[in-house]
Amino acid sequence: MPRRYLPSAQFVLLTGSLFLSAGLIYAAQMYTKSAYKSATLTAASGQNAEQRDWERMLEDIQAQDPSYSLPEPPSEESISALLDAAQSTNLTDTIGRTLLINLTAAKSQGLGDDIPTQEQLIAQAAAQLPPTAGTKSYTAADLIVAPAGEEGVHAYGNAVITALVAHPDTEPQKTMVTIGMATDSGDASYLNGLSAIKQEYDGLAADLREIPVPQTLVPLHLQLINNFAYAASLYANMGTVFTDPLRALSTLQMYQAKSDEIGRVFTTIAQQMSYDGILFTKDEPGNAWNALLSVQ
Repeated sequence: MPRRYLPSAQFVLLTGSLFLSAGLIYAAQMYTKSAYKSATLTAASGQNAEQRDWERMLEDIQAQDPSYSLPEPPSEESISALLDAAQSTNLTDTIGRTLLINLTAAKSQGLGDDIPTQEQLIAQAAAQLPPTAGTKSYTAADLIVAPAGEEGVHAYGNAVITALVAHPDTEPQKTMVTIGMATDSGDASYLNGLSAIKQEYDGLAADLREIPVPQTLVPLHLQLINNFAYAASLYANMGTVFTDPLRALSTLQMYQAKSDEIGRVFTTIAQQMSYDGILFTKDEPGNAWNALLSVQ
């Protein structure tokens, strides 16, 4: 049923558990930033005096030892060479190494503990996350376009639900439970189930392409097919939760976003059929469209 692609309590709970650590880090950053700002405002009145004291202390040190100076920071060429050497096929290792290199370079310049530098390092790490997965994008030429009319739309509604029922493992909860069982138990064998789910997504996309689509629904139907094909392309990276956890978690975020988008497309199709006055009896598969609108 289309409603299963809308966020459910179980889906939100499982996803929230996976990204809890990221949320805690973000909250800590916000707290640190707030505390930093508060401390800065509190100390503003005496800042000039303290600065003069520090200047005098540095002058005294330099007077006692003229050779005293800060260490030379590493050259940009050296840092670039280290960053190049840190690259690998494992995203978690790559980002971990580059963070260490960039933080060390910042420390050598007396930076690293300040919020602007930390935010810059986080932005540099985030820029290395994988882009959206590349997959074939279908066009209207790949579809069977049917004439517009109530009969065609009615047949389409029943056919889409029939295809969904034939591929029950494409509901997001199945994926999240599979990954959750693997991470909770520490048993990577549970991840073998992701391959079967991927095949279900591929099969559903193929079945949807064989359904005659009324001209008015072609744009929305294309979105469905392309979204399901895109979701299927994510499963290889989601299976790296133990070997490359950062890659797996970032891919899970893409999967969640795509599942939400699929839910919105289903809702739009249901609204369009309702607007056109397409009705389904309780015994028809298309009755699921009525149920979807009833929960909106």
